[in-house]
Amino acid sequence: MQTEVASLHAQEGALAEKGQAISLDTQKASAETYIRQRMTEFDQLGVDTTSRPPCSGPQLTEYNRAKSIVSDISAIAAKWQLDEYTNWAVDHGLNTRLLNVCG
Repeated sequence: MQTEVASLHAQEGALAEKGQAISLDTQKASAETYIRQRMTEFDQLGVDTTSRPPCSGPQLTEYNRAKSIVSDISAIAAKWQLDEYTNWAVDHGLNTRLLNVCG
C-alpha cells in the first residue's frame, strides 16, 4: 500500500512539473505572438529609428512611438531569452542614442 501511495505521489509530482513546463511554453509562445504584433506596428509606422530624430511635430511623435516599440520588444525578448528578437531590437536602434540637434 505504501509503495502505491509513493508511486502516486511521484506521478503527481511528474504531472505537476509537466504542467508547469507546458505553461511556460505557452507563455513563451504568447510572448512571441505579442512581439510579432509589435513588429507589425513598428513596420506600419515606417520610421527609421537608427537615424536622427525629427525636430518636432507628428514626425517626432511617431519616432518616439517607434523607439518605444523597439524597447518593448527588447524587454519581452530578454525576459524569454528570444535572441532573434533581441537582435532585431538592436538592429533597429535599441542601443543607439541619437541627439536631436534641432536649434
